[in-house]
Amino acid sequence: MSGSWYYFTPSQGITATSAPPKEGRPFRSAVKWIEPATLPQWHRGFQAWGKANRSPGLVTPERIWLAPEGIVAFHFTKGEQPAIQSAVGGHAGLAAWLVLLDKSIETQTVLDSAGAVWPSADLAGALAFTAPALLPASLLTMPPQNWERLARALAHRIANGSHQLPQENHAVHRI
Repeated sequence: MSGSWYYFTPSQGITATSAPPKEGRPFRSAVKWIEPATLPQWHRGFQAWGKANRSPGLVTPERIWLAPEGIVAFHFTKGEQPAIQSAVGGHAGLAAWLVLLDKSIETQTVLDSAGAVWPSADLAGALAFTAPALLPASLLTMPPQNWERLARALAHRIANGSHQLPQENHAVHRI
């Protein structure tokens, strides 16, 4: 893959390299690293983009590599680089991130850990972007079709401030 990889570390801030981070793996194979106890570190790794006011662009598994300590790296094709984040960009990216995680991790676990990292206002802003017309197309074609389940659970969590989501079939599908 030609292009650059961008990610954030607490000690160095934004890092740009020609190769993915050391010890990193593509999202599809790295998802097995994500456990309920470590999920908040991955949320913080993704959240670092917004805190730095940078947009990672489309949130799709093809562009993401995960590395230990919560590093979430994004691939940018040759000549591209992270842009300044738009006012709604953070919420759209967060919605895609939650839908992507929910494809491999139980919904309540995804939302419990997200609630520990993101303020409720950010989660509420993301809810508006869970509609299929606003999600990256590759997330919609990737099984399972979970956007509606996640949107309902997120709405319930925001409305009730509850950690307990309504009982639904939350079957986990590894990608």
